[in-house]
Amino acid sequence: MKSHILSFVVSVVLFSSMQVHASTGFATTGNYVYKNKSEQIVLSFPKQGVVFYRRFIGGFEKTGEQYKKLPSASTWAPYVSSGNDSAKALICEFSNPTRKCSTVKVETGSDADSVVWSGKVFKKTDKKFQSSRFDQGPYTFKELEKIYRSRMPMISKR
Repeated sequence: MKSHILSFVVSVVLFSSMQVHASTGFATTGNYVYKNKSEQIVLSFPKQGVVFYRRFIGGFEKTGEQYKKLPSASTWAPYVSSGNDSAKALICEFSNPTRKCSTVKVETGSDADSVVWSGKVFKKTDKKFQSSRFDQGPYTFKELEKIYRSRMPMISKR
């Protein structure tokens, strides 16, 4: 009987450690940028389990790229790793958990300086981006987990 209990406890500990390892596998830092003619999207990974999404409206003009200095949209989102090189992020409309929410797959790119967000390739940059008064951050994963507690199963289920 004791050996069954001991093997059960060992199994639970091993499974838990595998889950913790999986949730800390995807770790990236810095800013990543995606640009097209009408917008510039910036992903920032300030802390483990947190991604900050900002969208700057603009485009190309005679003088080159011209994007507004302040973001038109910004969202703090939790993510849960599903391996060493991928994760699922929870994005809710207007950063509001009672609005429409969806999951976004995030992966490391083919090179060390890129991230793939929902099929779009973002390149790492050293450029700093101005935040706005609507950013309401920075948050930790635990704080975002509390805010989005009713929606967290969307990204935490395997």
